[in-house]
Amino acid sequence: MITITFNPQNADQVQILAWAMTKLLSSEPAVDEPVAKEEAPAKKPKAVKAAPAPVVEPEAPAAAPAVTLEEVRAKLVAYKEKGKSLKDLFETVGCANLSAVPAERYVELLANIDKS
Repeated sequence: MITITFNPQNADQVQILAWAMTKLLSSEPAVDEPVAKEEAPAKKPKAVKAAPAPVVEPEAPAAAPAVTLEEVRAKLVAYKEKGKSLKDLFETVGCANLSAVPAERYVELLANIDKS
């Protein structure tokens, strides 16, 4: 016994397969051979050339004064000598310690020192 599962969309191929199996299993030659339908090749869609995107120059961010790690450390030492908690100060910028503070946030950290 042979079991074949097929997609109903391929009815022509199933008909040809059934004919071929019948021919193989029968001892008499087949009279009418089904002809496979040739499908026209699918046309490729023409490629549409897109216009080049305009070049947009990124605007330079507002020039913030460059603050070095040494300057921040010096301010932190002075802050700590006043008896204030560095942990609370670091939490204002969402970090646990100075090494976790990104350089872009040094200015914010110094501003928080000056506020306290």
